[in-house]
Amino acid sequence: MANLIPVAHQVDCQPGQLLRVKMQDKRLLLANVDGTYYLVQEMCSHEEVSLYLGCLHGDTLKCSLHGSRFDLKTGAALDAPATIALQTYSVVVADGQVFISL
Repeated sequence: MANLIPVAHQVDCQPGQLLRVKMQDKRLLLANVDGTYYLVQEMCSHEEVSLYLGCLHGDTLKCSLHGSRFDLKTGAALDAPATIALQTYSVVVADGQVFISL
């Protein structure tokens, strides 16, 4: 599995949960939405606050500070005050592991 880096075990992030992931100098957030995994930047694009403190609503992530929602598939900011999309990363799930695909 070339160009795949393990970020978590599937059991570490159950459906409806978020998991903080550190990879090199990046702070990432793994979200499990009904068995589908999404990997985005951890920090809100509007304010320097961790989205780990937010909550999942379907395939969106809501920031706990100002209520902006982000689409986990595309990273798009769906509500003000956030206007900048989150960085998203491709993931691959295999053998009970979640990998970031480079």
